[in-house]
Amino acid sequence: MATCSAEIQAPSGSCDGLVVDANEFLGSGTAVFQGSNSLAGFVFTNNLVDGGDAGLNMGHLDKPTITGNTFTRMASIGLQVGTLGGLMSDNDFSDFGAGAWAGIDLFGGQYSTWT
Repeated sequence: MATCSAEIQAPSGSCDGLVVDANEFLGSGTAVFQGSNSLAGFVFTNNLVDGGDAGLNMGHLDKPTITGNTFTRMASIGLQVGTLGGLMSDNDFSDFGAGAWAGIDLFGGQYSTWT
């Protein structure tokens, strides 16, 4: 398992098929952030996101797979996503801070994201 103290920011333009598997994201900020570009086939599996503001903040995902991850000690939220189809299952959310407001938030069109 690789350990990351920094976050991943999906670049503008295409990065379809991005796979993030078996990593540890430790610290502040957001583990994976996506700008306004759409991302098809994104896979986020078997990762530990320990601490920080948000685990995933991604609003334009086409058929993502987000499974088997652990989100712990988050300040705000585990997943904040907008998707067209896909699979989210078997993720663990624990020990969120007193100010945290959700384990999973679906954007639902906010900020021109997908529902």
